[in-house]
Amino acid sequence: MTHIDNFGQLVNAVKSRLDIETVVGKFLDVRNHKAKCPFHDDGHPSLSIHPEDQYFHCFACGKAGDVIRFVELYKQIPFIDALKELAAEAGVPLTEIEPQDLQQIEKEQTRKTILRLTAEFYHRSLTDEARQYLIEKRGFSDETIEKFQIGYAAGGLREYLTQQGVDLTEAVEAGVLKECGGSSAITSICALSFQMSFVETWCN
Repeated sequence: MTHIDNFGQLVNAVKSRLDIETVVGKFLDVRNHKAKCPFHDDGHPSLSIHPEDQYFHCFACGKAGDVIRFVELYKQIPFIDALKELAAEAGVPLTEIEPQDLQQIEKEQTRKTILRLTAEFYHRSLTDEARQYLIEKRGFSDETIEKFQIGYAAGGLREYLTQQGVDLTEAVEAGVLKECGGSSAITSICALSFQMSFVETWCN
């Protein structure tokens, strides 16, 4: 059986034996590391595949992730099912996951999903002014901004996560919302956000 302590190693083993561009190419017409994004109505190739870092990113809709995330999104299947499918393709033995560990694995995936949604939301909130500041004053490149999903945290996260069907209690546990009492106001931190390091405060 696969124990939770070895689960991360198993995931890394699967990813290390697969090339993301090869996997994506089985579903999309990839040319020069680009393809039309299947996650929105894409008239031009907006999906970039980065073989050197083994991740994909759509400049239009913000979808991004590793090879497992791509299969999960493309086939609209749970993370565990995508992992099993890719493990078989990679020739990595995926033994039965212990029942007592499955709940913990699913909880961790929920946390990662919330962090990913937060990253996508704040990245899409990055204003032209903030982008220019990063490039001209801080020396960032467009590639770095896209790769690390650098964004602008200007509020609205609670509403967005609610629209995505996220349990706000789980969002608090994930560390992207902070609960406070005595007010119905939402207090946001206006700041540049890097990848998955953001906190927004919401009050009951």
